[in-house]
Amino acid sequence: MSSPLLPEVLLAHSGALHYLRTPSGELTWVSGNSNHFLGIDAVKIVGTSLPSLLAAHSANGQHWQALQEAHDQDEEPEAQAEFEVLGERANSLWIEVRESRINDPRLSPPDQIVGVAFNINDRKFRESHVQQAQRLENLGLLAAGIAHDLNNILAPIIIASSIMRPLAQDARHLRMIEILQTSAERGSRIERQILGFSRNNEGERGPIDPRHILREVLLVVQETFPRNIQIDDHIPNDLDQVSANPTQIHQLLLNLCINARDAMPTGGILTLSGENSRGTSPPAEFVGSHNCRDW
Repeated sequence: MSSPLLPEVLLAHSGALHYLRTPSGELTWVSGNSNHFLGIDAVKIVGTSLPSLLAAHSANGQHWQALQEAHDQDEEPEAQAEFEVLGERANSLWIEVRESRINDPRLSPPDQIVGVAFNINDRKFRESHVQQAQRLENLGLLAAGIAHDLNNILAPIIIASSIMRPLAQDARHLRMIEILQTSAERGSRIERQILGFSRNNEGERGPIDPRHILREVLLVVQETFPRNIQIDDHIPNDLDQVSANPTQIHQLLLNLCINARDAMPTGGILTLSGENSRGTSPPAEFVGSHNCRDW
């Protein structure tokens, strides 16, 4: 035989927060795990104002107003809104509230709103990651577009300077052409770097020549680092190919150089070098599957 108290017991142990409130927001009945949501026992919430419990974040006022307007319009049987509140340990907690307006003479007052609130933190976390991925994708598309336009601007300059070089009449003209070509080629290298970062292929690995990446990083360092830092390079010609993601290796080496620069505020010597080194236990997924070493 079922107990008449069973529904109340179930609601009291529910992971959601169930309540009745007046149209103005006064809570007349509360059940559920309010400690989980607000760090307040359900008994202590009764008689308080729901908007006051949602006042931890200023944006909640607009959401509360939209919720009230939805009830006033009576166009939808259910109104809902999302709020950011302070949780059990004063941490930020996202909840979704779903409410319906009722009129029952057994209630006092009879015109009330029944609602349920539940934790949507996990959903908000996933949504934020999706939005971040979309922003990064859009940034990559923008960078690729900039790189494409930059290449269209620089290509004619590089071609024209190559054609003009044999036509130079004196050393001064030749020097100006060399400066023009060198600057355009530097811009072209920057364009290739922008394009490389925009391809979003961080998970892709393949055989790469570490000498090329070391030289690209060396060019960036030489052009951008303070002149009180002397740049030395020892890049041997016999470096083996490695299996890696070129963008990640480029970023890794550049970050190491930046850290070294920051550690020498008054100047010093930065040495960029490479050498072959054989590991004793390479990752099993690459054993016998590549003709180059995993890095």
